Formats: sequence, structure tokens, C-alpha cells
Amino acid sequence: MGGGGPNFGGADNLGDIFEDIFGMSGGLGGFTQRGRRPARRTHTVSQDLHYSMEVDFLQAALGGQAKISIQRDGKIERINVKIPSGVDEGSKIRLTGKGGASPRGPKGDLYITIHVKPHPYFRREGEDILVDIPVSLTEAALGAKIKVPTLDGNVTLTIPAGTASGNHLRLQGKGAKQKKGKRRGDQYAIIKIVPPKKLNKKAHDLLEELQEHLTEDPRQGKF
Repeated sequence: MGGGGPNFGGADNLGDIFEDIFGMSGGLGGFTQRGRRPARRTHTVSQDLHYSMEVDFLQAALGGQAKISIQRDGKIERINVKIPSGVDEGSKIRLTGKGGASPRGPKGDLYITIHVKPHPYFRREGEDILVDIPVSLTEAALGAKIKVPTLDGNVTLTIPAGTASGNHLRLQGKGAKQKKGKRRGDQYAIIKIVPPKKLNKKAHDLLEELQEHLTEDPRQGKF
């Protein structure tokens, strides 16, 4: 009688059994049937760098150039950065290939996060610029032409007679530049009427006389 247990037909048949069950050749210890390891996948490891950068309010609104110093591959390097027009707080600039060296493949990228310094009197809403403009009681009542600041320098603004405090006077095309495109937003001069804090006797008497001649009630119909 033949001895011993079932005949699997040798090592080659044993390998076939593992391949059928596990879907792999050899099936043991990650080796192929001939004892070779399967080919390993190679991964490209990029070394992206991140940098936080402060820019002036006007640079963010209109665009500009800046230099930064970064440590890359063990060296300190100076890099020129073009600041696109219209960037805002938290905007990111990507400089392709300006990151660290990779063991395999191309260099990484440099990602710059923009932080905009506040301006003493300008504020920004999207592409529009807002600025509070103090005017005197008589300028608001009688109308006037005054100088107001813009991103491009001072311009003349006409205050219509009877302008109320809080009115927004529009300066077309004096806002921030678009992120993409050539159009600019507008600037809004927000009127703030500033009453006189000190009056000499003549000014006091004139205002009292004016009060006698004024017939409008500013609260009529409001409450």
C-alpha cells in the first residue's frame, strides 16, 4: 500500500494551491515562488515649505514686490515675491519649485500666507475701500469741496448741501484692484459731521439765530 497522506504533486502544485486560495504566488512570507521579493512601489516625497508674510495695506490692495528670507536645504536664501493685486488677509501665494529638495523627484513648492497690516484710516470690503471723512456743520449744511485721501493720493470731493452724517459718497474706480483682471473697486467716503466743541459768543449767537429760522424737525416721522 502506498503510504503517507495525499500527494500534492510536488512544490509546484503546492504553489498553485496557495495562488488559488490567496491570489498570490508562493503565498508565504511575501516571497515569490522562486524566493524573490515582489517589486516595491516607489513614492515621490516633495518637501513643501510654508511661510507667513506681512504686507502693507496698499501693497495688498494694488499689488507690488517684496523680498523674503527662507531657510531651504540648510541655507538662508533671499527670494523675490510678486504680490498679486487684490490679495487679502489669509490669501496664499504658491511659488512652484521653491520648496525643499526631494530625495526623489522635483523640488517642493513654497506656500506663502499673507497677513495684511491694518491701515490708520482705510478699511476694505472686498474690492471697495472705506474711509471716514469728518466734515464741519457748515460744510454739511451748505456744501463744500474738500480734499480726501485715496490709495492714489488726495483728490477733491464735492460735499452736496444738506449731506447727513453717515452718507456714503462714492469715488468710482478708487478702490482695490481685482485679483484677476484690470478693474478696480470704488472708494466710499463716509461722512461724519463733527459739531464744534467750543463756541465764542458771536458763533453761539449766530447758531441761536439760525435755530430760530430752521423749520425742519429732524425727528419728524422717525418715531
